[in-house]
Amino acid sequence: MQRMALHLFLDENDKAKEIVASIKDRMGIQIQPDGQQPFETARPFSWFYSVFNVRGLFNVCHMSQKLTSGDPGMDLCHYTRTNETKPAMRIALDYLLPFAMKEDSWPFRNVGGFNGSKYLTHVLEDAFIHYGDPWYVEVNDNVGVRHAQKYNITRLLKPWSILGDHSPQAARGFGPQTDAAHSLLSSPPLWLTIASVLVALLTSHSLIS
Repeated sequence: MQRMALHLFLDENDKAKEIVASIKDRMGIQIQPDGQQPFETARPFSWFYSVFNVRGLFNVCHMSQKLTSGDPGMDLCHYTRTNETKPAMRIALDYLLPFAMKEDSWPFRNVGGFNGSKYLTHVLEDAFIHYGDPWYVEVNDNVGVRHAQKYNITRLLKPWSILGDHSPQAARGFGPQTDAAHSLLSSPPLWLTIASVLVALLTSHSLIS
């Protein structure tokens, strides 16, 4: 993921495409047909690393979108292996979701608990945008309440019209989705903060002039 980001930044698209090809090869051994990731479930922190690896794959998927112009084969989000009907990344994610809803059914050694589920939040949002399955929103509702991140910057990057407001934590943090601008301006502490900054800037400008 880091190498791909660097290659794209340096406009080395050919090298970035080589990474996409290598990831497709890795999916063949890292993701079983049922979606289990055996190299991750073998770890003591099996749940965290299963989630962490899927999260990394979705991050690379985002970057691969920059390479799809004229070459749809670079689209990792929809890369489907031979004799399978769903994209490999989706198979890996879908394998985790029943266990995310019912954690005590996870059959592998897991000394780290399920706090890693908080990293599923933006993955599920991405999956809903890419695949359109409302199941991802349902699981996100459930997981987001039990394993909420204190700060979830990814919500600033998602369209409210698609995702809506799916958790009490987000409601407290962002206000009603239908009146976001009013909420921003009507909150006294925030309003006073903005006003103070503007006054300070104007005062500073006057002194400099």
